[in-house]
Amino acid sequence: RSPFLFYFKCLGLSKCHSGLTGLLFSKLIFTLTAAIVASLLVAISLVLTLGARITDKNTKPHPFETKIRNSIDSNITQLQNHYSGFMQKQSQHP
Repeated sequence: RSPFLFYFKCLGLSKCHSGLTGLLFSKLIFTLTAAIVASLLVAISLVLTLGARITDKNTKPHPFETKIRNSIDSNITQLQNHYSGFMQKQSQHP
């Protein structure tokens, strides 16, 4: 289950915060919720900004960037070919 759901469920219930176990879990749930929200903010802002900067069509890409992109593309193509061959072999077995 998601820590968000458990945290918001426990906000209104005193059973979730009773005893030492409840106290420890409420702190853990709050920490996980804060980490997930921070991760979400980074994903929404920073990743999109860097992606837009990398894929800007008006600027000429750096040679190192081109080399990295070509390397990643060739690795993904190899992975797809191996996976395709593996799946074809598996589909021939009963």
